[in-house]
Amino acid sequence: MTDQDRPATPSGTEPVVDDPAEPVVDEPVVDERPAAAGPVVGQSTRRPEAARPAPFRPAGGAGIGSIFVLAFLVILLPGVVLYLVTHALGLGLAPSTLLGLLLVIVCLALFPSVLVRLGWVKKRQRAKPAGRQR
Repeated sequence: MTDQDRPATPSGTEPVVDDPAEPVVDEPVVDERPAAAGPVVGQSTRRPEAARPAPFRPAGGAGIGSIFVLAFLVILLPGVVLYLVTHALGLGLAPSTLLGLLLVIVCLALFPSVLVRLGWVKKRQRAKPAGRQR
């Protein structure tokens, strides 16, 4: 059924469903080109059964969304709360803002250690001293 053969709907916005009585025939696609001797440029040479497994994330591990939420809670929120409290207690706008910004910078510096302590990021291995080699 083509678009011209379809009946118009009263509102013109409702979808029109094809008649289920019409048979749907899918014709097979046949490639008429001769087979190439080697791999075709832009075509993967890996076999589908040799595909890499999906990356494994252990149960309870942090996803990228969890890390962003933690960053918001650990970095931004304390600075905003400090600003609001100091400004509400009568400190001026500029000093309150600078204290909040200072706290945000301090929390930003501490954020990687928070991730390590929670176990969301592994500790870095220390490099061995180069002085003594066997």
